[in-house]
Amino acid sequence: MHIKSIVASIILLCLVSAGKGSDPEDRGISPVKRTVKSAVSVSKIGSSDNISADSSESSAATGQSDTLRSADTTMQDTRRNEEADTVSGSLVITSLPEHARIEINDRYFGETPYIEEGLLPGVYDIIVSLQGYEPCTTSVRLLPGKIAYVNNTLRMRPGRLHIISSPEAASITVNDSVVGRTPRDCFIPAGRSRLSLMLSGYHPFEKNITATPQLNDTLVVQLESLVNPESEKENELAARRRVVQISLGSTAVVSALAGLAFTGKAILFRNEWGANISDNDYMESKEKYDRYLNLSYACYCVAGISIIGFTVTLLY
Repeated sequence: MHIKSIVASIILLCLVSAGKGSDPEDRGISPVKRTVKSAVSVSKIGSSDNISADSSESSAATGQSDTLRSADTTMQDTRRNEEADTVSGSLVITSLPEHARIEINDRYFGETPYIEEGLLPGVYDIIVSLQGYEPCTTSVRLLPGKIAYVNNTLRMRPGRLHIISSPEAASITVNDSVVGRTPRDCFIPAGRSRLSLMLSGYHPFEKNITATPQLNDTLVVQLESLVNPESEKENELAARRRVVQISLGSTAVVSALAGLAFTGKAILFRNEWGANISDNDYMESKEKYDRYLNLSYACYCVAGISIIGFTVTLLY
């Protein structure tokens, strides 16, 4: 800018010396005064030019400094974000069904599906819960700069069913799994299940049950006997008949054998009678003969009655 001022002064001096470009006000002024005046004017012009140029340069420098400062701040923020991204991690939590409550390290965070970013590396305990379903607890180790995915399939809570049977002690089976004997409280899995009761001597009981978490009921089952009551009475009578037949048959056989034995004894005493037997011996032998003969008759009568009774039981 100083060079421009000097060049402008020289040009003005040349014009003054040639007598051109002078103003009417300057005609009576000597060349020296005119030169001084021109120099002063040129100096003023140069000064103003210098001031405007300096201010322009200052404004440009200030704008450039602001631009550099903004760029540096942006770079620092970018570097800081990159470092944060490198250190922190993210959790992506989903569930089936959705809209389940999420707790991370005993703090409520929201509902599924959910994404939490900017977490520090470490172990996180995640609890996903929904009304009517069993809560699901998961521990996840989050690594720096990584994304951990947690997928939960929630199971519905089982229903409660109190089972009573008549008679008791029937075996309870739910979906081919034995759970106990009646009476008993059973937890039926949510959804459609197959329930069956079994007891020896009775028809099995089967039923399809659709359980929900709200199920809380009592089931009373009357088991049906395998044997008809009438046929059971007939069987009982037949058993008694067999007992009577065995008793009568045994009595008949034993009585007949006893009668034969007594008859043989009587015959022995009868053979002792002879011509040389005394009267006393005869009377004694006759008495024994009659006694054994009567006993044999009694045994034959009992055997005959037993045989008649046995025959009657066979016929009826």
